[in-house]
Amino acid sequence: MTGARTGETESIATVGDIGVAGIILAAGRSHRMGRTKPLLPLGGEPLVRHVARAALSSGLAEVIVVVGYRSREVGAALVGLGDRLGVVDNPDYADGQSGSLRAGLAAVDLRRAAVMVLLGDQPEIDSRVIDRLLAAHAATGAAIARPSYRGVPGHPVLFDRTVFPDLSRLRGDAGARSLIRARPSSVVSVEVDASAPRDVDTPAAYAALVDRWEPAVDGGADASVDYLDTHRPVDSLDTRRPGESIHRPAEDRL
Repeated sequence: MTGARTGETESIATVGDIGVAGIILAAGRSHRMGRTKPLLPLGGEPLVRHVARAALSSGLAEVIVVVGYRSREVGAALVGLGDRLGVVDNPDYADGQSGSLRAGLAAVDLRRAAVMVLLGDQPEIDSRVIDRLLAAHAATGAAIARPSYRGVPGHPVLFDRTVFPDLSRLRGDAGARSLIRARPSSVVSVEVDASAPRDVDTPAAYAALVDRWEPAVDGGADASVDYLDTHRPVDSLDTRRPGESIHRPAEDRL
């Protein structure tokens, strides 16, 4: 699903080599699904791990995953993905998506050229699309860059550092949609000749995802339950709240 590069790639868009940060939103309670979406098994791994791996396979300089509901389990699902990935806890996840955006932004070095917001329930995101957005931002300096999948706007969305103050003022569950609508002339669209990655919001959407997914490991989708069970006990996983040091899941802390 992702591009060929590994997590060791250098960032494409830089300001004094400080790069662009990715923020993955994975804090919500998944009311419509009835199960915790980031932990749903897919191809032998938790769903959120696929999103994180796609982000790390791109030119993003770092990736921050914002967790909230069942934060320790979701953080445990990200163990072993490398030093470029960090986890930050949003204890106010019930207040809506904008709170997770603010939590992620608070964990980012404000010298970053931009942040890119990814949804934690879109495991079909392609790292090549991330890189095209990075390249578009580097070439144009646009305040906002987003993909257009055969004419349909989608995710992820890149926000230049000049937009950080506006992101920090967002409230409610609308996320950054209002900001994008308010600044149409600031948005650069990157055309992608593919279908948009689909949200996994309902049991039917999850079943359809499993049906079209080629399992990444032997054992099928249910193997991710064993994956979680054999990694760090959830009570020992540490996350950080916004403004504190970011927790970096690491194998040596299992």
